[in-house]
Amino acid sequence: MPTLVRRHNEVEIQIIPVSVCVLLIASWYCLTLQQNALFIFNAQHDCQHAKCTASGQRHQKQERQESGVMESFIEHNAVDCFVINTHTLHNAHLIRNTLPRELTRPLALFSDRRAKHHELAAKLRTTKDEQRLAAKKKQDEKKVADEFAAAESGVSGSKPRKRKAGAVN
Repeated sequence: MPTLVRRHNEVEIQIIPVSVCVLLIASWYCLTLQQNALFIFNAQHDCQHAKCTASGQRHQKQERQESGVMESFIEHNAVDCFVINTHTLHNAHLIRNTLPRELTRPLALFSDRRAKHHELAAKLRTTKDEQRLAAKKKQDEKKVADEFAAAESGVSGSKPRKRKAGAVN
């Protein structure tokens, strides 16, 4: 995701004028904002760049009282680098239209997508085959155990099956 970097601790404040018009439409009040801002975006602290770690320790609270359990929390390091959240749902199209394409283009996770797909499919096939064999083995063992228990009790090995209504032989 693209980042914003504040150079040399610069502080810049911009005031964007906003004019508010209230219109009465069909006995409902409709509030329209005419403003110079294009959109609102979300920027968040860049923990990876700042190398923030879960080094803090504090007592965990339960029902507003400290418990004896200690929990870790992330201590953020001060850095003037922020990540622009391009995954927002309400205005992602505006962010993509405003930023240069090289900052918002999708990046391939794997260089050869088809080869990775075939590799994962082959791995899944072997895993599923192993699961099917294990299930079949367990089913066979249960069947043998049931037959053995039936033979021990002197009951015939198979129970008569109930027919469904309207079944034809």
